[in-house]
Amino acid sequence: MSSTESLQASGIISPGYDMSSNSNDELIQTGADSDLAHLIRTCPRLGRQSGIILLSDRFLAKNYQSGSADDTIEAVKIARQLGICVPRIVRSVQCDDNVFVIMDRIQGNTLEKVWTNLGWFATFRLALQLRRFILTLRSMTSTAGGSLITGECRSFWLDDHYRLPPRPWLKDISAFLRFWVEFTSIRQELKKNDDTQKYARVNSVRHLEFLTNVCCM
Repeated sequence: MSSTESLQASGIISPGYDMSSNSNDELIQTGADSDLAHLIRTCPRLGRQSGIILLSDRFLAKNYQSGSADDTIEAVKIARQLGICVPRIVRSVQCDDNVFVIMDRIQGNTLEKVWTNLGWFATFRLALQLRRFILTLRSMTSTAGGSLITGECRSFWLDDHYRLPPRPWLKDISAFLRFWVEFTSIRQELKKNDDTQKYARVNSVRHLEFLTNVCCM
């Protein structure tokens, strides 16, 4: 069964929709941004809530917020330079309020789907391969935190209304974490005069005041 037939059987694309055609490949690679944006709007998604657009058998488009698209492109570029197997990025295009990154489409099942059917030896080999990828990525170091282009810190564990500043130094991250570990109340934090906690105290107190106002509305 071809990839088009498989998607038709699963209900992702309608019967008669031929994704094996290469008629759009030239548009995808070298066409005008406006034409590519129109193609993205008309092509099927990989699931109703998915941000992945199936453009053809060769290419797909992934939806990113405008602030994170450049960081993603640079991260993939560095990963390829380090020898890590990641899809090749072809281009990016603005479509409505989001940015779509066009990349090679890798055929086959996802690891999530096949994991339970793999033998112990295959899972062990995959675990070693993933470990090597992580160690390779960790070989790239920086004097400041944050993403590669914008410097933003995107982490569930560091999420805050005002967040960390772009490209924070170690002292900024330490102050941020220390504030929340030692936090007891807004009143107690406002009494503190320790300059080393100035950044975390001011921003996090504003955050707590914001939450208080929202909860009282």
